[in-house]
Amino acid sequence: MPYQTKFEMTVFEKMLSSSLTIENIEQTLAEKDHYALILEIDDEAERIILEFKNVLCRQYEEFHMERYIRMHQQGMIKLMNKASGYLAEQAAAELCPKAVAVYQAVIRAQESLLGYLETDLDRYFDRSLAVPDTYRCLSAEQLDKQALVISGKMKGKGVDPALQLIVLDFLREHCALDSCSYQELMYVKLMVSSLLRLLSVNGEKDWNKKLMLELLYLNFNKSSFFTYCRKQIAAAVDEQRELKSQRQKFAWYMKEIRKLQVKPNVGYNRMGRAGLVELLTGYINTERAYLTERSKGLAAEPVKSFSERADHFAFKLPLSLSVPELGLISQLFIDAKVFITEQGQIMTIMKFFAANVTTAGTTDMSAESLYKVRKKAEPKVCDAIEGILEEMLRVLREVYMMKGKR
Repeated sequence: MPYQTKFEMTVFEKMLSSSLTIENIEQTLAEKDHYALILEIDDEAERIILEFKNVLCRQYEEFHMERYIRMHQQGMIKLMNKASGYLAEQAAAELCPKAVAVYQAVIRAQESLLGYLETDLDRYFDRSLAVPDTYRCLSAEQLDKQALVISGKMKGKGVDPALQLIVLDFLREHCALDSCSYQELMYVKLMVSSLLRLLSVNGEKDWNKKLMLELLYLNFNKSSFFTYCRKQIAAAVDEQRELKSQRQKFAWYMKEIRKLQVKPNVGYNRMGRAGLVELLTGYINTERAYLTERSKGLAAEPVKSFSERADHFAFKLPLSLSVPELGLISQLFIDAKVFITEQGQIMTIMKFFAANVTTAGTTDMSAESLYKVRKKAEPKVCDAIEGILEEMLRVLREVYMMKGKR
């Protein structure tokens, strides 16, 4: 590499570790005018931004750029927290106003540098890092004010109080956090700006529906909103007077949800939870299977328990396998050492499946039934699993192995 990058934060680090410490800042200000010191701080921030722009023109490898930007992002956060710590000590240290102004200039400089990385170099910006305390507190104050505006607008437009509470509780919870990541803060800011824009328009007839669609677009997969959506679907299904109408209502919701546009790479909880559309389609599939099972022998009588079930629904992954097929394929994975189990722990695996998946034609199965059928497969079950494994091999060879040869 003809040009080697270097860490650009050393000047700020030296300042906060020597001349600008609580013990030394009074002496530094006696030797140098505080306006000149603030100008030096601003100039250094501008120099670093210019260096970042130059680095972009040097065509480094992606991994090198990611490491380079992440290192500087971490350094800026550390410096910003350090300067904020000095400000927090100002009362005990009895700092003069000039010293406070200098620390505030350091904080502003780090904010501008982080802002540049977040906007101009966003593809390398690490959103998993914790937001500096000062920036987080300022953002929380602003978001708290915006939440009051959103609250007033929702009340004025007659939004369901339960939906209002879900939105406002989420904003209050975030503002009360002691720490948060950039990912979390960016999502909340996106949500707030989207809701303010949405609620500033007049003439909409169904504001409940409008607000729900916006939250679905933003993949607001918080459990409270998922529960609210389930209740809306369940109530609509329970209103149907015929079994056929209930099936049609579930089918209509499935069609509409699958058509929804969702903002890419966005979500309240992207790491630990499925997307909201996936959660809702999983819920509908589960309830449709429940409807099929409960309706046996009921002629055209509707099933009347969906609203009650919506309160206690737990997402289960729907499988196309029958109970015997799931039992056999689980045992094959155990025999092939794909599932690592110790002696006597096979039932633990069966309990996991019973709690987290549904099989074809049934919504509820017991771990005991899976355990019993896992080694007692009939020929047709073996043939079905053999077909699945052959199809997996075909896809592996024709899709994934071919990619490696290209």
